[in-house]
Amino acid sequence: FSVMHSMDSVNCNPIASCYSGNNHINPYQPKMDDQAALSRLYPVTAQNQASFPGKQIFSATTARIHGSVYFVNAAGLAAQGMQGVNVVARWIDPATGLPSGAYAASSVSGFLFCGNAGNTVTGFNDATGLPFNRFGSNDPTLEGFFDLGGLQIPNAATTAQYQLTVEPIDPLLSETVGPYEPWQVQPSGAIQPITVTVTLGRDLHQDILMQKSGIATQEWFDPTSYASPAALPVVGDWTAALGPYGDSDYFWFNAQANRTLSVVVTALDDFGNISQNKAQPVIGMWSLADPGLFPAPANSPSAFNTIYAGETRLDAELLQNTSFRVAIADSRGDGRPDYHYHARVLYGDTVTPMRASVAGGTPLAVKGLGFQANLTMAVATATAPLLALSSTQLLATAPALADGVQNVALKDAATGAASTMTGVLTYGAGPTDKIVMLSGANPGTPIGGQAPYPLRVAVLASDGITPVAGASVFFTSTPPLSFSACGGSTSCTVLTDQTGQTSTQMTVLTASVMTISAELAPASYTPPQQIQTTLLGTSSSLDISLSSPNSWIAQGATVNAPLTARVLSNGTPDGGRTVNYKITKGSGTFTSATATTNAAGYVSSTLQVANFASDVQVSLCVAPANAPCQSFYGTAVPLSALRLRSVTGAMQEALVGQTFQPFTIRVTDSSASPDPVLGASVVFQSLVGRMPNNEPILWIGQSTSTQQPMPVILSSTQATVLSDINGLATIQPSTGGIQGAAVILGTASVGSASQQFQLQSLPTN
Repeated sequence: FSVMHSMDSVNCNPIASCYSGNNHINPYQPKMDDQAALSRLYPVTAQNQASFPGKQIFSATTARIHGSVYFVNAAGLAAQGMQGVNVVARWIDPATGLPSGAYAASSVSGFLFCGNAGNTVTGFNDATGLPFNRFGSNDPTLEGFFDLGGLQIPNAATTAQYQLTVEPIDPLLSETVGPYEPWQVQPSGAIQPITVTVTLGRDLHQDILMQKSGIATQEWFDPTSYASPAALPVVGDWTAALGPYGDSDYFWFNAQANRTLSVVVTALDDFGNISQNKAQPVIGMWSLADPGLFPAPANSPSAFNTIYAGETRLDAELLQNTSFRVAIADSRGDGRPDYHYHARVLYGDTVTPMRASVAGGTPLAVKGLGFQANLTMAVATATAPLLALSSTQLLATAPALADGVQNVALKDAATGAASTMTGVLTYGAGPTDKIVMLSGANPGTPIGGQAPYPLRVAVLASDGITPVAGASVFFTSTPPLSFSACGGSTSCTVLTDQTGQTSTQMTVLTASVMTISAELAPASYTPPQQIQTTLLGTSSSLDISLSSPNSWIAQGATVNAPLTARVLSNGTPDGGRTVNYKITKGSGTFTSATATTNAAGYVSSTLQVANFASDVQVSLCVAPANAPCQSFYGTAVPLSALRLRSVTGAMQEALVGQTFQPFTIRVTDSSASPDPVLGASVVFQSLVGRMPNNEPILWIGQSTSTQQPMPVILSSTQATVLSDINGLATIQPSTGGIQGAAVILGTASVGSASQQFQLQSLPTN
């Protein structure tokens, strides 16, 4: 046990407590290894021998073995020098043929070489401003050099055999031994013990080739430099190696402002296993236009800075839309064939669509880099369930959240990597959106009667054109009235449909002027935007109120139009009253030309029209005096004037086994404030198919977020549905019994108008 050792075991302090009496050798007596080291530092030479009476010339009374430890190439020949290997020489006792434990010396390969030269990521100077490379040489011939001078030959012999072996430096008791202190590096490969013959006064050159060591290979990218980085892999995930000495890898990619990302680098050994005793990766980032500031403006200050084995992670915030440079280097500026690493950039770039419904359920497509199966996604603090995922894109379902601008966050629990996209998704109404009134003016309406015209509002983007779906609209009135959209309640919050609209019928509760308000997302914005209208409530001894006094009917349609009225007396339902129905313009028939009100004052009949060609007008009058009266107007809408708007379900994704939501469209006329059309024949055509390898379509609106092949068509269906009194036509999408993942590509059409719908069932694995 050499006196000059790095540190003592905690149980061996003082050292005599462990080594006293060991073979009767004084633990404080310098051993051959100590004597060799001291003599190399302070040698007795022919020039200074006179100053040391009784001393012999060091080189003449000992033997020396020197050489280099090498990695090997594919042909088994010497390649790069290998630092940090402990080369041990042991005298072979001729009496036993066994290596001695007493006559032994060691030398660490690369002890004269620069163990830490710094790097571009964390810089080239220490905390005091002094350069790291002030210790050791940068001569590459010294990278694996070892020197075993001062070898003694016992028993007054002049020649002897020595055994050479290599071993790793003990990371606990010798961690401060250079050149790699304080983080020792495991050797790569191995050798069989080498036996050499030495002679007093002679110097033997013996190189050591580490068989089956890491072999330098050509990377998938061209050699890089700070000035010439390689393009980051499109998947954001790759493996490579840091070699030869001083090697750093540089990559570039485009990214957007208001994003964060994580660059994760895991150190690997020669066999691809996670390792903390090979490379010590550090990570840096610059804008691509940066001329070269070192250390990097964003960097991991040290290797292995996370709780995950072998992992170094850089979490960076991006402040501009530009191209960025990423560097991966060894913290010491080292580089060897066994310094492998696995790198990944987790970065979320875009979210499509940029709007989601407050109710949740909106399919979201996210594009970026480095996506993996263990990824989770959240909008604000709510989890967004993932439906499909590849390395560059994912499909998720938006959770329910209040109106407003939200962040989208991606996280990988296995590595701690995360990426946040700030302010990329607007739920319902944004801060600059508008609410406008489409209809709401009404004549005086009796208490208990329904206002002839509904309150209809639209929420539009700041451009005043783009509809905003899934926005919150709060209906209220002072004094109160009853809203049909609230189930008869006097106030409620409703959501706009895919056309950005919502509407409600209004029933008068008091004989006064009511101020009716529709507020845009009052829970999110103070004060909220709002529109207002007024409605006069009236009261008389006999009133008749007609629900929906206007209907727009597709020309040529054969339909039944319900005609419902309510007879009231001073706001009280008047049961048992007779109401007469009469066509005053156009043609048609009634299911009953005379009807009697029920206890709630309601009376109903149905106008039947066949091959509707021109406008029709109907008078509803209270008998026996045929007063008061109300009129119903049916307007013919030609086929060329029909328009289609998606209401719900035009774009859906669901896992296999889950049922799609109905797809609903609204048929309207072409007026500036479109009116719903009754009786339009809407043709729904669907193609059912399967994507190659069950890949998700990731279609958003009328375009795809990525270019993908069309699905293989397996079946097709067609159905015709007549629009109802509200202009709505609905189908229930289905894959038609096809097992497994499938896609539905469909079109709803009437006249020259059409709307597409796109749905996909996704595999659960």
